[in-house]
Amino acid sequence: MTFYEKLNNLYYRQNDYTVGVEDASFSDIEKSLLNENEKHFSASRRKEFEYATNYAVGAMKAIPTAPSYEAGDKVKDHLTKKLSTYGFNPDFEYQGSVICNTHIKYNSDIDLLVITNKFYTVEKWDESFVEYKGDVIADMQSLRAACYKILKDVYTVPVIDNTGNKSIKIKKGGILRRDIDVVPANWYDTVKYRHDGEKFNRGVQVFNKATGERTTNFPFLNKKLIDDKDKICNGNYRKLVRLAKNLKVDAVNGSVAKNISSYDIQSLFYHIANSDIKNFSELELVRCGADHLHHLMANTEYFRSLLVPDESRLISERVTFEMLKSLYDEFEELYTKMQGV
Repeated sequence: MTFYEKLNNLYYRQNDYTVGVEDASFSDIEKSLLNENEKHFSASRRKEFEYATNYAVGAMKAIPTAPSYEAGDKVKDHLTKKLSTYGFNPDFEYQGSVICNTHIKYNSDIDLLVITNKFYTVEKWDESFVEYKGDVIADMQSLRAACYKILKDVYTVPVIDNTGNKSIKIKKGGILRRDIDVVPANWYDTVKYRHDGEKFNRGVQVFNKATGERTTNFPFLNKKLIDDKDKICNGNYRKLVRLAKNLKVDAVNGSVAKNISSYDIQSLFYHIANSDIKNFSELELVRCGADHLHHLMANTEYFRSLLVPDESRLISERVTFEMLKSLYDEFEELYTKMQGV
């Protein structure tokens, strides 16, 4: 795929209307890079440089979050009003790339956690914890069933899909401008949370209707860690994550880079040294991203020791060296084109 094609894909993802390369204008940053390098390129090489540079800078841009939250809040309001009639008074929270501000689509969906008030679980039992005597699986099934019934009654235009194991998917339509995943869950209180009461130390357990099992996640800790690193890096950490996610999406069909999850992309670049990217330009960030992936490939044991930000598992459990190499190749190709080669 050429960078002309990738740039078109990028504009389609980032806008709420149809816009292509020919309709787009260069930002001040891009104009500066173009003018600085123009004298070195032939006409054909300069065109490739324009597309690659525009892609790199554009792929790092933050995408508005408000429309996703507005849609999620509409669903939350409907559930809040009705769930009490089913015996639930849950907490509501959001999780996913939108709350981390690393999403790459204007029409990004958002996960709405519906957290039961019936019970919670703890990382480690202590004498202050009163064990729940009810049926956890039955309660979670009832919460999910109530959510589905309410959503089906409220929304006639959006499609309500209840086939997923972990969420009820609402397809945008009518008053909802975004897809929403409604995710039944319960609170998971860590030892740290029970000690300091900090919300970011509290986890959730997402219910799987097919197995009855619950998967523990730490979305609030993940968000805090990303916020903290990005602040130290003057916003350049999130730029790298967004760029990597866009490169992954625009990789050729069959590329194993496409198999890397958004969460694992965040995790891979979470381990880049803050000093390596803190004060760099967009052009320098592309080089740093490629160098970081190359460093991970060249240091096998180091890569295999790396944990995801919340330290719940190893990155290498889901990211292979083949995936690393494939994503590295995407960075290298972009950097090469930005050099006019």
